[in-house]
Amino acid sequence: MQRKFYIILVAMMTLSLIGIIGLQGYLIHNAVKKNREYFEFNAKKALYNVSHLLNKREYLHYVHPLKLAMDSLKNKNNYGGSVIDSTFTCTKDYYQTVNSILDRTSKKNYNTVSFHQLNIDYGTDELASTSKHEFWLYESIITEYLQKNPLQKRINHALITHLINQELQHLDILLPYQYAISNQGKVIFTNTDTKKSLPSYDTFHVPVYKDIDNTTTTNLHLHFSKTGRYYFKSLGTVMFLSFVLLFVVIATFLYAILVISRQQKLSQLKNDFINNMTHELRTPIATINLTLDFLKNPKVLEHPNMLNDKLGLISEENNRINAHVENVLRMSQFGNEHITTFKERLELHVIIEDVVKDLKKSTLSTSIMLNTSLKASQNAFLGNLNSIREVLVHLLDNSTKYCKKQPEIKIFTENVKNYIILTVEDKGIGMSKKIRKRIFDHFFRAQTGNIHNVKGCGLGLSYVKKVVEDHQGEIFVKSAKGKGTSFIIKLPLIT
Repeated sequence: MQRKFYIILVAMMTLSLIGIIGLQGYLIHNAVKKNREYFEFNAKKALYNVSHLLNKREYLHYVHPLKLAMDSLKNKNNYGGSVIDSTFTCTKDYYQTVNSILDRTSKKNYNTVSFHQLNIDYGTDELASTSKHEFWLYESIITEYLQKNPLQKRINHALITHLINQELQHLDILLPYQYAISNQGKVIFTNTDTKKSLPSYDTFHVPVYKDIDNTTTTNLHLHFSKTGRYYFKSLGTVMFLSFVLLFVVIATFLYAILVISRQQKLSQLKNDFINNMTHELRTPIATINLTLDFLKNPKVLEHPNMLNDKLGLISEENNRINAHVENVLRMSQFGNEHITTFKERLELHVIIEDVVKDLKKSTLSTSIMLNTSLKASQNAFLGNLNSIREVLVHLLDNSTKYCKKQPEIKIFTENVKNYIILTVEDKGIGMSKKIRKRIFDHFFRAQTGNIHNVKGCGLGLSYVKKVVEDHQGEIFVKSAKGKGTSFIIKLPLIT
C-alpha cells in the first residue's frame, strides 16, 4: 500500500509540475503573440505614414512654385478668360511653359535642405486660397509630368531614410532595418549593398508614388532584423521571475521526490532490520529459555558435566545477543560526527597474523583452508586496533558463511605507491551485479527468495565500509556469481 501511495503521489506531483510549466509557457506565448501583433500594427502604420508623406512631399515640392509661376503667367498674359479651365486644354505655348516650370522645379535638389526644414505643411498657407478644382488640376499636371520621368529620379534616399527613422522613433521601434523600392516585383533601389529582394519574414510593404487614379506598381518594402528584442519587450522581468520560480518549483519537486524515495528506502531498511534482528534474537532467546527450563529440573544438578554444557550454551547465546547489540551501537556511533576513535601507529601484518591465529584456534577452523601471502614491504598505518580487527573478522566470517563447499580463503598484501592493499579472496558462491551495488547498505543481506540462508542482521559490511572510510581508506569488491568474491582494502601508509 505504501509503494502504491508513493507512486500515486509522484504521479500527481509530476502532472502538477507539467501543468504549471504548460500554463507558464501558454501565458508567455500569448504575451509574445500580443507583442508581435502590436509590433506588426505599428510597423505597418509607420510604413503607411512614410508612403503618405513621400507622396505629399513630392506634390508640395512642385505645386507651390507651379502656382506662383502660373499666377504670374496669367497676370502677364492677361487673357480675357482663365487659361486654366475645367477641361485642361492648353495651347502649345502654354503647355511648354508649364513643362519648363516643372523642369526647373525638379532640378532643385531638396536633399540639400536640412531635414528640420522639410515640413510637410510647407507652402500650405499660400495655397489656402486655392480652390479644390485648381488643386486637382495642379495634381493632374504634376502626376502627368512625373509619369514621364524615370522612377529612379523620383527616389530620394535621404528623405526616405529620414521619414522612416522619424516614424519608427515616434512609435518606439528602435530596431535595425533595411528598406527597398520595387517596381512590378523587381527591386530598383535598396539601402543595402546588394539589390537582392528582402527576406519574406518580418518584412512589410506599401504602395508609393501613386497615380492620379490612386494606382501604382511601385512598393516600399521595410524589413526588420532582431525582432525578438521587440517581441520580448517588457517581458524581461516577468520571464526572469517566471524562470526563477519555475526553477524553484522543479528543484523543490526533485528534492521532495528524493526525500520521499529516501524515506521509503529507510522505511524498507527499518522493516528489514526489525525482521533480521527479530530473527537473530529470537533464536538465542528461545535457546536460553529452553535451557533454563531444562536447568529447573533438580536431576540436572546430579550431572555436573551436563550442567556445565548448558551453562556454556547460555553464555554462548548471550554473547551472540551482545554482539548484535554492539553492532547496532557501533553503527549509531559512526553516524555521530562528535564521536572520534582513538588511532595509533599499527602494523597490518601483525593484526592479520593475530586474527588468523585466533580463527585457527576456533572449532570451525578445521574445515577452513586459509592461506596468507603478506608481500607488502611497508605495512604501518594510522588506525584503531579493535576496529581493524573487527573488519578482518567480518570479512573472514562472510567468506566462511557464503560458501557451499569447504571454504578456501586467501589473504595477501602489497604496496602501491603510498598505500598498502589488503585483499581477502574466497572461492564462495559469489554475487550478482545487482547485489554488489547494495552490499554496503545498512541492513542489506543477500538472500534466496524471501528466505535468508545465513545468520546476520545486515550490518557487517556497512560497518566495514564505515571503518575503512574513517581511516581515510577505500574498499572495493570484485565478484562473479559461482566464482567467488574478493574484498580489496586500500589504506594510506605512514613512516
